[in-house]
Amino acid sequence: ATIFFVLVAISNSVYIAAAPSVVVNFNKQDRNEIGNPLSSPEAAFDIFCVTVLLVEVCVGCVAFGFASRDTTTWLRVSAVHKIDFAALVVTLMEYVAVLYGYSGLNLRAFRFLRVVRSFCQIPSLQGVSTIAESLKAGMSQLTTVLLMLVFFIAAMSVCGMAIFESSFRRRCVLLPQPVPACASDFS
Repeated sequence: ATIFFVLVAISNSVYIAAAPSVVVNFNKQDRNEIGNPLSSPEAAFDIFCVTVLLVEVCVGCVAFGFASRDTTTWLRVSAVHKIDFAALVVTLMEYVAVLYGYSGLNLRAFRFLRVVRSFCQIPSLQGVSTIAESLKAGMSQLTTVLLMLVFFIAAMSVCGMAIFESSFRRRCVLLPQPVPACASDFS
């Protein structure tokens, strides 16, 4: 059974790399014209992979409990389970966005994180789980670094706006007569 989930995760990652946009059509007007929203095999495969992930998370939650103070619940046993749950939530958020017409939202890259479980099960790559646990332990320090990075980017953008403020007066206009390429209004 474990090999099945690993194969589904890897094939889903290959599919996401090949077709990175959501192909499931939830639009009611288009659905009447095209037929079933699962009419394409790509959409059916995508729904199958999401359903397998949903079943896997639900079975784990029913078997071990979702999250409580106990350390033996499904969500607290392993960092990989947290990654799977985050991938499921992001996938469902993407489908809800498509349902409400925000087809430009593309969060499918987060589903690549499911491959981490496959890497953790390969004996020569056991260090991946150690890396995941180290990232979990150092999350507060990483948050501080990321906040400092955001502050630095904001400060540099303010400085850039101040330095180049005179460039914002320029406008593109269409003139009735041709103008040389290096013309200026000297304003």
